[in-house]
Amino acid sequence: MLVKIEDNIVKDSSINEFIVCGDPGCDGYGAESLAVFENVLKKKSDATFIVGDLVPIGEEQYYNIFVNLVNELAENPVYCAVGNHDVGKYEQYVGNKNYSLTFQDSLFIILDNSGRYFVKETLQFLKNSLEKGEKCNHIFIFFHIPPPNPYVENSFSETSWNQLKEVMEPYKNKIEYLFSGHVHYALDYKKDGYRIIISGGAGGQLDEINCTTVKKATYHMYCCKRVGSRWKLELLDASLEKSSPRSDSLTTEKLNESILSECYASFNYGLYSEIAKTNKLWGVEKLLYALSLSENKHAQTMVIANNKKKTLIDALKLALVEEKLEVEEKYKQLMTLASKEKEWVANACYYSVRIAENTHAQLLTKAIESLENGKDIEIVDYYVCESCGFLHASTSELKRCPGCGADKFKLQKI
Repeated sequence: MLVKIEDNIVKDSSINEFIVCGDPGCDGYGAESLAVFENVLKKKSDATFIVGDLVPIGEEQYYNIFVNLVNELAENPVYCAVGNHDVGKYEQYVGNKNYSLTFQDSLFIILDNSGRYFVKETLQFLKNSLEKGEKCNHIFIFFHIPPPNPYVENSFSETSWNQLKEVMEPYKNKIEYLFSGHVHYALDYKKDGYRIIISGGAGGQLDEINCTTVKKATYHMYCCKRVGSRWKLELLDASLEKSSPRSDSLTTEKLNESILSECYASFNYGLYSEIAKTNKLWGVEKLLYALSLSENKHAQTMVIANNKKKTLIDALKLALVEEKLEVEEKYKQLMTLASKEKEWVANACYYSVRIAENTHAQLLTKAIESLENGKDIEIVDYYVCESCGFLHASTSELKRCPGCGADKFKLQKI
């Protein structure tokens, strides 16, 4: 449930563990972003803190989506900090931009630096909150734009950092973490003795950063848990592969139908784009090609919405099973049927496709073996037959397609 902040001070006494995440809406509410955000919201804890960029832009239509998602899916009370994308209707939907929460002996302070600096009123609020919470032994401070750091320039200035530090300095030994977002990566570093956590991996498109502490960008959240008299921080995976299977429902059934429909539409537009190209209708060709890509993306988003996206290696293993089934059973049986009914065109089609699918299975087997050993496969040239779709992986060209017998000029190098 979203906690709308009506006052500057909120009191509670039941938090021993909390989740921190950021930037679920920064790059739009596409299916992938929302699916990742759903994973975060469903992580059970005592509270969830979102460090800004809740929505793509601070307009009513997006805040309605955000509020509905949080209120329907969140396992925990959700507290927010304002991000640069949130400016607009933030206060109408989320409440005050500067506020503090007291939980037992811990103080949580949420600040507004959405403009890339802290205004005087915000710094004064911080000072007052620290003074009032002087009996708290554990202090956590949340804001959106991160402090200067060794990884990216996308931060607030050293001048703003010095202003913030001046207010925090008397309480430095009590401040556990400074949490921020904005950068779509998990970063953990120290600056002038303060431990700073950047967590912008709750749905925004991941950044690529040269960082030795984290091997690669991944959707994530942080979990901070009280262990005795101390607080322990853990980085958690929020990627789509962690999504729970969707329960059977009419929506699930219709999503499956829609995926097939969008895939067929993508194929159809692609086919007629090629026909338009053959007829040198370049404007129509470009339109149909664009429509094909659009419909393909629609299918992808529905796969994600239906929680069908798998890890890469699991997807390849499933594809291998399907390829083998086509070779050993499906197309073999369909060849027999077509022959029996004297559908010779269909028979020839199934014959060439069956040869191609067998090659697919061989290629997938090698790829899976490499991935299981933690390695990529060798980069080679691929040739696709424009006549039947046969795929050949080789460092040299084929003279003729093994599937349909087409000459080499029909083999398109990829």
